[in-house]
Amino acid sequence: MDFMAFSLVCVGVTSAMFHGTMRQAPQLMDDLSMLLLAGALLQPIYALNQTPFHRVLVALTLTFGIGTVSVIYARSGRIVIHMWTFITLLTFIWPRTLYLVRKTGYSGAQKRVLMRSFARAGWALLAGYALWNVDLELCLGLRALRDKVGMPFSWGLELHGWWHFLTALGASHYIRLVRMLTGEEPIKVTPEDEAVVKAHRQEKEARHKR
Repeated sequence: MDFMAFSLVCVGVTSAMFHGTMRQAPQLMDDLSMLLLAGALLQPIYALNQTPFHRVLVALTLTFGIGTVSVIYARSGRIVIHMWTFITLLTFIWPRTLYLVRKTGYSGAQKRVLMRSFARAGWALLAGYALWNVDLELCLGLRALRDKVGMPFSWGLELHGWWHFLTALGASHYIRLVRMLTGEEPIKVTPEDEAVVKAHRQEKEARHKR
């Protein structure tokens, strides 16, 4: 288990603790574990292909930055600090990921595999975020509807639960993507990927000849 996987496990454990107790301390742990996971995703993609000095600098910068914000948030309890820090970390993650996919010398088929993984992660995370917002705005109405339809159909309306499921799924896809980018996991190209890329190349060449 690498640090990215460990961070994702921490998110699951602390989230279960918070939802099982609804107390402030587990809530803080839940929120801070999200920053830990974001930092765990950031470090390898910004340290990739860098000198040892720059790799250490990236690790120290993330540790100091996230650590400082965590202390400030824990002391103040202001959720806006956590929210904007998390958004900022995510804003540093996805552009760097796309840069590495496009500019690191992968073949067309490999890029197709990497972008498919990126799309899967993005779809799951965005869908989860959308459901979280719907649940936030329509909480009372959804609760009444769940009581009306009863089990097991009410499970489908547990949108906050689906938010957790989809974000965990998206995070797991992203962890695999980062592992492929850093060479820790092979990029498995299928014959279909090769065929699609070849067809696109031939189509592009045909357009240039016209």
